[in-house]
Amino acid sequence: MARDINIGTPNLMDREVTVKHHTAADTLTTSESGSTHTNLGAGGAIKLTLPQDAPVGCWFQFVVMAAFALQIDPGAAGAIYIGGAKQTDDKYISADDEAESVMLVADSNGDWISLYETGTWSVEG
Repeated sequence: MARDINIGTPNLMDREVTVKHHTAADTLTTSESGSTHTNLGAGGAIKLTLPQDAPVGCWFQFVVMAAFALQIDPGAAGAIYIGGAKQTDDKYISADDEAESVMLVADSNGDWISLYETGTWSVEG
């Protein structure tokens, strides 16, 4: 279950930012590009899967707001560049401490690039 909250225009690229709190697994869509996703209200680990058809520049922010793993999955055909390296295709990243965050942007090859990360993001083994 997800809830949308519009928080006005906080001068983040002069646009409204949608914050969606997820309590269960979800697959994001390209129409949600530019939004922030959290695990506030989750009772355990949840996995969010990035869209497989994302155009270059599609982006999402993720913030841990409950002390459970927030897993970000690039999907079967993609990988995430984080921590100075390209990770293995179809391996999720995860964090589980409040306020850990990451911003991911789609490249032209079906992969996702971390523009920033705070806290410790581990890679699926």
